[in-house]
Amino acid sequence: MWSREAGYPSTAFLTAVHPGLAQVVRDKMPGRLLAPGEAAGELSPAHGKRLGLRASVPVSAAVIDAHAGVPGSGAAEPGTLVMVMGTSSCHMLNAVENRYVPGVAGIVEGGILPGLVGYETGQSGRWRRV
Repeated sequence: MWSREAGYPSTAFLTAVHPGLAQVVRDKMPGRLLAPGEAAGELSPAHGKRLGLRASVPVSAAVIDAHAGVPGSGAAEPGTLVMVMGTSSCHMLNAVENRYVPGVAGIVEGGILPGLVGYETGQSGRWRRV
């Protein structure tokens, strides 16, 4: 529900969804947002020593596991659909254009890789006893 252009939904919108969400952005999501692969900082000297690495090694922003599967599969170029299957099924695609697509759950600039628009949709898996 976040976009680089507009940020998070307004407090009024979140309150209309449920009053308990009124301050969720302020209370639960502080800080700056980075695209996967963007440098969040550098390795500290203490951790560099512990890991046998130099302290200036860049540390990447976090990435969702299924999103990491897109460049990991070698299909990071725009226009290639990647399906990652596990406990859920994620359908992901990088593109150069940001367009609304009915039924697509997430369309985020830099959502999968920096410099591209990431499209994500899928189906969550749930075991159900019949």
